[in-house]
Amino acid sequence: MKKILFTLLLLISFSSFGQDETEEDYRTIRSTEGQLFTGNKNWDSLSVNLSSIISKTPKNYKNSFKYNNKNYYKFWNDSEFDEYKREVDPSINFFPNIYPFACYLLAIIEIERGNFDSAMSVLNFGIELQPDHPTLLSELGFLFQRKYKLTKESSLLLSSNNFFSNAISSREFNTASQKARALRGLGYNFIDLNDLFKAKKLKKNLKTNTNL
Repeated sequence: MKKILFTLLLLISFSSFGQDETEEDYRTIRSTEGQLFTGNKNWDSLSVNLSSIISKTPKNYKNSFKYNNKNYYKFWNDSEFDEYKREVDPSINFFPNIYPFACYLLAIIEIERGNFDSAMSVLNFGIELQPDHPTLLSELGFLFQRKYKLTKESSLLLSSNNFFSNAISSREFNTASQKARALRGLGYNFIDLNDLFKAKKLKKNLKTNTNL
């Protein structure tokens, strides 16, 4: 609760110098995330809210900025923030990242609906905003994976593998869970490609290197 209140204060205090994220949108994002991952199927309402937020993305959107001689970076969650401080810069300050995260949540809905073209479009937009975010890259990997299940075109799995591979090493502060998600995606693909040697190797890598 303290973290949420602190974030809302940030949004209010920074609204005067061009950071367009708002308290209302932040609350909507957190609420939508909770509903999606607890089985809410009211996708029409959720997708309308997310689309509205994404439509507000400023043309000069940036993932980092400086204010009052302090460096700020926009993170999706506390885990990213903690990893960045540990691996990159312990003096960095937290600011919530709303628009790319909204793209990810909307893509989940579109994939579940079977609207793969719409999902790809919104994920590509999210990657334009934050090209190195592993969750967006992995979600594209899972999207191609889902398309393969329908068409059995092996080239889709190769494209999927590329996104998963990029997600693993896209940033030096990727969290263990972000890496693990991409490794699992690769593992599923290698099973479908009947490459059990690589699948087993990835499984071992998942256990030894991510502690998950």
